[in-house]
Amino acid sequence: MLTRFEIQASRDGTNRWAIVDRTTGLVAVVGDVRINSLDWEEADDLVDLLNLLYLEQKSAIVHQPTAGPHTDSVPEVVRECDTR
Repeated sequence: MLTRFEIQASRDGTNRWAIVDRTTGLVAVVGDVRINSLDWEEADDLVDLLNLLYLEQKSAIVHQPTAGPHTDSVPEVVRECDTR
C-alpha cells in the first residue's frame, strides 16, 4: 500500500506520537490542526485513515460529460481503484 503518512514519536520526550507527511517531513495538518501529541491508538487509527483518504484522492478521476440532451453540465466524479 502506498503510504504518504507515518507515525513518529514526539520529539519532546513524552510518550506521545505525531503523524508526519513523508513527502515533506513535517507534521501533518488537517484543516488548521497539527496532528501531534496523540496516544498510540489514536495515531495508529489516524495514520490508516489519512493514508486511505490519500489513496482515494490519488485514484479519483473526474469525467466531464459532453453537452447533450441527456447530460447536465455538472462533472461526474468516478472513483477507480488502482490494482497495480
